[in-house]
Amino acid sequence: MKITTRAEKMRERIDRITSDKSQVIARWDYDDNSVQAALRVSVAWTIQYPVDRIRYPRDLTKSRPCPYPWPEVSQIEGQISDLAYMDRGSARTDQPINARTKSGPQRRAEAEAEFIVEVGREFLAAHKKATASRNLARVRKHVAELQTKQNNSSH
Repeated sequence: MKITTRAEKMRERIDRITSDKSQVIARWDYDDNSVQAALRVSVAWTIQYPVDRIRYPRDLTKSRPCPYPWPEVSQIEGQISDLAYMDRGSARTDQPINARTKSGPQRRAEAEAEFIVEVGREFLAAHKKATASRNLARVRKHVAELQTKQNNSSH
């Protein structure tokens, strides 16, 4: 199978994963900053467990005492955010392939396709690991414990 066909199929699989937000929120950010003389492509991804976030006020002054313990809630919110990000990754390629040469566009397309397939495999492996039932159960349990602790400290 041609590398460009594999890259198209990989993009389709990634699009299906990123559009399905039933278990986790997966983001795939593809950025092409190529110039005439070089192919410059980068990808960054995140896989995150969806959680509710409490946004606390930033302008708390010590002159006005607040009955709500915002510092404790804020600290627990940070722990929940750290736990919610199940995986992150990025990759970049910078190849000197001139677009104006006779074979340049074809070589660029093949190099870009190889990059997408390679990085796509990493993303799919990370997504499979993150959405494993044991891992999701562990994250759900820890998030529930922290949210209970957060709710109990707010009363």
